[in-house]
Amino acid sequence: MIRKIRQTINVLKFALGSTRPSAGPLKVQWDILYRCNSKCITCDRWMEVEGRTIIPFEREKQFLSELADMGTFSVAFSGGEPFLRKDIFELIKEAKRVGLTTSLNSNGLLINEKMADRIIDSGLDMIYFSLDGAKPETNDYIRGVPGGFAKTFQAVRLLREKRSAKPKIFINCTVNNMNVGEIVDLARLCREAKVDGVTMQPAHSCEGMEFAIPEELKLGEASIPVFQQQLAVLLNEYRDMFPMMDDYFAQFGQFISNPQVLYKYRCVAAYTSVQIHPNGDIYSCPVAFEKIGNLMDAPFKDIWFSPKADELREKIKNGQHPMCWFTCVAPANIFLSYLHPFRLYKLFRPEMLRHILFKMGG
Repeated sequence: MIRKIRQTINVLKFALGSTRPSAGPLKVQWDILYRCNSKCITCDRWMEVEGRTIIPFEREKQFLSELADMGTFSVAFSGGEPFLRKDIFELIKEAKRVGLTTSLNSNGLLINEKMADRIIDSGLDMIYFSLDGAKPETNDYIRGVPGGFAKTFQAVRLLREKRSAKPKIFINCTVNNMNVGEIVDLARLCREAKVDGVTMQPAHSCEGMEFAIPEELKLGEASIPVFQQQLAVLLNEYRDMFPMMDDYFAQFGQFISNPQVLYKYRCVAAYTSVQIHPNGDIYSCPVAFEKIGNLMDAPFKDIWFSPKADELREKIKNGQHPMCWFTCVAPANIFLSYLHPFRLYKLFRPEMLRHILFKMGG
């Protein structure tokens, strides 16, 4: 409860224009290794052989304690493929021990019966499986693993058969030019598989990102009508599968055709969210356009409240940052835009309440 109060105060300060947080980030996105066993055409981390240096496990545990002390609510483990780390379950358990809500992004390729049991025993709150199409050939081409589509749904089935309340299971889809017409079918498959929900974001590249989207996957003006047709069906027939608010989806077309307009939303990066790389480098967001420190050089609190971090937050507030979907058009940005006398009513719409409960419920 104390943590939620601290974060509520922190968010209200942000809404009033502050660039100096009074608590740690609400959510930490943490890439815990570079290596991956998918071979996505949008990424080159699968080319890692030995893997670049990552910070020692003891420092990782210390970092989790620091986050809890600073009022952070949740940590999302990502990569690479997190399950390639043999100590991933110890890391999850440590995060739970200090009181953090946990989630993990995976391709699901390594999950067998034994692994499913260990996931449940770890106390993981949410797991997001990446799936980029409703057709096996679409997904497997994009993600570079023959049979990957079937293996991901097999992972879902194995966890569902345990009939455990946690982790909640979500499918995450990066919408691109190849799969934009398959979103409704993907939602149908997810409902049949009894997943808890679907999240999605548009495929894109922007200045500072590690990886570029191939031309064949880039969304263009021709993709907008297709997406809008799919979205109309989603919101009519599968609304319960999508925890985000309607206004979030309404920005897809704008992001494709004229992303500069979306600077109207103040980005939450480096205030309510932060990105950690496996080597300890700390960035405001996944675009990683400006580093503010490294976990091996100082306690996270010292870096989070440093003059360098404050300078970056001022830049972000003034729109001096690359436009991306990850934190520039996140549900949190839209939520905060409602904190205005003429828009407060939006906070009480069913989809908004559903999203808040989803985020706070673990």
